[in-house]
Amino acid sequence: MTRNWKQVGNIEDAKRLVDFGVIITWNEAKRLRKSFSSEESQALVEHLAVRLSEPSETRLVDEVLIETLLKWIANSPDESAMSCFLETFLSVSDIGPSATKLVDVALTTELTEEKHQEELYSIAVSLICELGVALHILTNQKSEPSADDRRILDHIATYLLSVSNSNNACIRLSLLNYFGSTEFGTSHKNGFNKVLSRFGHTVLDHLFELLFNKKTEAVAIEYLLDNLKFVLEADRHAQSILHETFKFYMLKNPERFALFLRTFAKDYSEIPGFQTNLSRFSFFQHLGALLRVVAEVKHKALTQTILSCLAMFDGIEERNDIIDALLELPEIHQSLRDVLRQMRNAVDSSKVIASSSRFSESKRGRRPSFSRAKDLTTVNQVQFLANHLVANAS
Repeated sequence: MTRNWKQVGNIEDAKRLVDFGVIITWNEAKRLRKSFSSEESQALVEHLAVRLSEPSETRLVDEVLIETLLKWIANSPDESAMSCFLETFLSVSDIGPSATKLVDVALTTELTEEKHQEELYSIAVSLICELGVALHILTNQKSEPSADDRRILDHIATYLLSVSNSNNACIRLSLLNYFGSTEFGTSHKNGFNKVLSRFGHTVLDHLFELLFNKKTEAVAIEYLLDNLKFVLEADRHAQSILHETFKFYMLKNPERFALFLRTFAKDYSEIPGFQTNLSRFSFFQHLGALLRVVAEVKHKALTQTILSCLAMFDGIEERNDIIDALLELPEIHQSLRDVLRQMRNAVDSSKVIASSSRFSESKRGRRPSFSRAKDLTTVNQVQFLANHLVANAS
């Protein structure tokens, strides 16, 4: 009979050791993940999900299952193992007690292999974030969410906030996405404002560093496009952090920042209006503040870029309010004031910019663009960006 993971030769042996409560080692997880087929790997993950969804006699049983699961996910080539686990785990009829138990154990268990403790813990946080997002979606799909539904989500948020003091890049990126997406569109953002206050400046700074690196720009731009709209809904302190980040990188790398701003504005303009009610005015305020900065340094190309971004939102009242405010500022010189006034009243303000002699095109040829990695999931984005941040730090 198989007594340890070194003796495992097939999926039935692996399931038997799971049921016996034998923790897989990192090296054996790595070896078996390569030798098992994708179907066998899926079967093992599903077995772990079923066992974790069942009532257990002691916490130790769940700790053993969690550690084996985390090591298996860590040695998987993509997010399929985590997705398979969550799909099976969420299929149980009474998810409340199972989800509560999973959160409690995954985020507080002491792992047996100290060498891989930080990596496994960051995976545990990612797993709980993905669980929380899935439960949030399921709850919102109900016509009348129950008190238990809200209680579970509050429980997850409380535990995730408790780990937000971590310096781990993977954990920080996961938490920013989790609280941003689950509190998106709500006026009270207790969790999101807290995590932004704790590490928002550092994370945004790191993301823009990666955005302006050819090796990482494709993933950095996707993460920013997915999550920056959440930041625009946050409190005044968060907007101050965002403005300082924008201003620093705009002056440090004008051409690449202009490309980012056009890319984000275009993506943001395509979001349905009802989803941007809480963030539109903040975005236009940022554009107005950046325009004041470039007006002072007299950077023609950046001025044109910011005006072009404003031109993507013709007919929106909040945009016109910002233009009205800019027209009142004494530091806006007359030629720029004339363009803004024409944009304010134009049906198509992009034509105003195109026809202005102030912005006659001096460059010809193909317009630069970011590389894109559109097929990556949030888990993939976080893992990729965090790995490069660690590599850069070392």
